[in-house]
Amino acid sequence: MNKYKRLLILLVLLFCPCTVVCAADAKPFLSFSFDGDDKNITAVTTLDGTLTEQPQWSSYSYEAGKLGNCLYMDGTYGLKLNTSRLNSQSYTISFWVKPVEITAHTPILSITRGAFKEMNYSAILLDENWLQPNITSIHTDENGSNSYQTGISGALTPDTWSHIVMVVDASASDEEYFDSMILYIDGEYVCDGLMLKNLCNSTSDFFVGINPTADAFNGYIDELYIFNSALTAEEVSSLYSYDGPSSGETDIDNS
Repeated sequence: MNKYKRLLILLVLLFCPCTVVCAADAKPFLSFSFDGDDKNITAVTTLDGTLTEQPQWSSYSYEAGKLGNCLYMDGTYGLKLNTSRLNSQSYTISFWVKPVEITAHTPILSITRGAFKEMNYSAILLDENWLQPNITSIHTDENGSNSYQTGISGALTPDTWSHIVMVVDASASDEEYFDSMILYIDGEYVCDGLMLKNLCNSTSDFFVGINPTADAFNGYIDELYIFNSALTAEEVSSLYSYDGPSSGETDIDNS
């Protein structure tokens, strides 16, 4: 009997720690929990792109979220986040979202190169009549514009929390202006798409709830994480299952 007990203990030691470690392996490079600490919100922006630097807490609001508090946006403004430390060709963006309403081309997140109104950006949009979420990527230069759109119809519903993950792998695309992207919703693969190349770096601007060509987002956003690598499907599934890493686990300083 003792022999079997020792074998059981050995199996537990071999396999149980691996399960826990694998689930917690992915550590975000930047973390925005939106629990009421606004030091990493650098500006409030209106629909015309006007920025109010160093906004006061009264410029936006926090409410009960998926984990702790979350950011509530009423559809009249967007926020610019402090992502100046980013510098990665491959990356992953993960967050929870609960739209109050889904209207035409409603932005959740957008990443822009250059001035806010310039047409060099990638964005996650909602759309009442088409694909939602819809990943739109646009590159514009002196030779004209190149754009790609991808998504899935009816993936999100109002007043329901959903987990969205975009995995961008710079090594997996032969496109001149775009990198390969995989979209996951609630831990499950949805579709492949393209994101603007060289987007996740210190010269890009990261906006929540607004983009250069659409209205502002009305709803809730929580636990936004940016990883400086392309996560695997297993890591994405773990993020969803564990509701994302807690602040105690990540120990991240965005400053």
